[in-house]
Amino acid sequence: MKNIPINRQINVNRNLYNVNFEGYKLNLNTDIKIIHHNLPSKVDVNCVKTYSHTPFKIIEARNRLNFVFKNPWYSYGFFYIDESYSLIYILIDDTTFEATYYNLFKIDEPSDENKNEFPTLVFVNENFMILSDGAFNGNIYVLNFSDKDKMVNVLKVISKKKLLEQNNYYEKNIYPVNLMYAKLTEDKKNILLLGYTYNSNANNPTPPEISKMNKKNKIEFYVSLCEIPINNLSNEEGFVDLKLLSASKCNNSPIYGSIEDYIIESDSKIISEGNYVIISENDAFHEYISIINENEGKYNDSSKTENDESIIIEKQSEQLRNQQPKHVNIYKWYQEMDDITLYLNIFELNKKKVNCKFSKKKIELSVLDKNNEIVELFDDELWDEVVPEECIWTIEANKSKNGSIITLHFEKKNQINWVQMFKDDDNVLETVDPSELANIKERLLMFTGKEDQGQSPYQNINSIQQTEECDMEKSPINFVRVTKSGKITDINQGSGFEWLCTSFPTLDTPYFMSDDDNYVLNPNESQEPSIVNYLCLKQDVDGVILKLESHLKMNHCAVFNAFGFVEASKRNKKFAYISNDFEYALIVETSKLVYIYGQPSDEEAKRNSASQYLIDVSNQDSHEMTKEDQKEELIYGVAQLDRHIFMVLKRSSFCIFSVKDE
Repeated sequence: MKNIPINRQINVNRNLYNVNFEGYKLNLNTDIKIIHHNLPSKVDVNCVKTYSHTPFKIIEARNRLNFVFKNPWYSYGFFYIDESYSLIYILIDDTTFEATYYNLFKIDEPSDENKNEFPTLVFVNENFMILSDGAFNGNIYVLNFSDKDKMVNVLKVISKKKLLEQNNYYEKNIYPVNLMYAKLTEDKKNILLLGYTYNSNANNPTPPEISKMNKKNKIEFYVSLCEIPINNLSNEEGFVDLKLLSASKCNNSPIYGSIEDYIIESDSKIISEGNYVIISENDAFHEYISIINENEGKYNDSSKTENDESIIIEKQSEQLRNQQPKHVNIYKWYQEMDDITLYLNIFELNKKKVNCKFSKKKIELSVLDKNNEIVELFDDELWDEVVPEECIWTIEANKSKNGSIITLHFEKKNQINWVQMFKDDDNVLETVDPSELANIKERLLMFTGKEDQGQSPYQNINSIQQTEECDMEKSPINFVRVTKSGKITDINQGSGFEWLCTSFPTLDTPYFMSDDDNYVLNPNESQEPSIVNYLCLKQDVDGVILKLESHLKMNHCAVFNAFGFVEASKRNKKFAYISNDFEYALIVETSKLVYIYGQPSDEEAKRNSASQYLIDVSNQDSHEMTKEDQKEELIYGVAQLDRHIFMVLKRSSFCIFSVKDE
């Protein structure tokens, strides 16, 4: 069967965890200086209207938008778009923190009825930028920014309305509205642009339409990859220079998207280019449907699309069904901090016909069938070490199925979350229902009479947060890798992990492929670095920092102790980020508070603790704002300017603060 997605797993480095970490302590010894500046014009936060019937998925996507557009090529500069749809550039002096303002360019403001989403800006490199006005049928601008002259040159205005008129085979507008990522092709002849939109009839339906909305016209999101040629960035021939390469439909707005670096061999032959990654919550991978005909490069007709979708869903659902573990019997397992419980249903037998042996990194389990022939159930290396003398097995009758239940109880040596049961992944995820687990535990106690006296190392974690109510329940996370032509090649269903945040954007270098098929850094200095965001996923209470590599391979870079716990304790959070050197984790509330958590210093590491900083970014002393303006001074963006220096954007002001004095 062609185009079978590979199911990837996240492998973590257990040496990066600190299971003895006790919590964060509020640092009261640091005098954090906060410098406030008034903006030359207010941030455009009211252009898009949210109605009582606006779908929650759209509201959720809007709430994630960071109104600070930070180009990682320029440390002390950032962009925002004001109420008049002007692109404003602010340059910060790296010594005095004084601000200089530049009004670069005013885009055509959409009419009120066409203000569908907020404008977004993405960076191709230190010069090229792509700007979307946020309208379904609006414009996409290709801009060239000169940091030396502090000027913008409009290279191209792409009208989606004219594209739709000229290409009348498009039954749905799937051109991107919210931009996520952009990069140059290897030959520097084209810009690849990744963004998403959604079916516009689900945004602001009239009251009669609301009652008629059914499953067929439910909210659907479309992630699309486009190509813009650089050698024809002139408006003289019309507004047609954007080619839709592929698009995928999904049920939830993407929380992150990026385009992979191209991979080349030493002979400069291009192996792969234009592949992209979508990360979303709740979507099963078979709900990502490629809706662009890769041969014709256009939208399929409606009847053919529905048939193709059902075929694709059936093929990929069959792939899921065929992903059976190598073991004869399907088992179920569940873990807690100290232990793992595994059980499986089998034919009727007694304990004398069971042979079970626990070792530090292996489980051997076999039984004798009715013909006294040996049936091997497990002979596998475990994902991590266990304590053999603390492990037990039991067998009991399964009256409902006229068989037996074998239960294995593993005592972990290291109190960390297991990503999978065995070293060689067999795609069996944690599937035991908590109520079912309680019954298993009760049966185990009946057989052993041993109560769990263990104590979680996280019991006393973060005494500052302990009184807050924590929402530890998050939605499942899914990764999907899509080729330039729209084929799904790799998936990762994020077993054991949940979404937290990304790092602030930073620069990375494209990869070369060495002779031994390992990726190595590109030695050619002429190749431009690309923008990368590290991912921070919640595993138990920790934040696991990963770098996304080709084909959804994850490089485990660091761990932020208990960040998953403290993030869940903040009910009024607006943004969360990891600094791009992994030194700090930030949680920004909607109005005035910023919580900053640091990695332990050498002295703090000895005490198994780290510092927490609490920063009030409200400007109560400002006499230039009315009380009404101060009520609107919510936080709309945050960025990292330098290693210890951050900024927070509000409606009509921004502030800069340094966590440590250099």
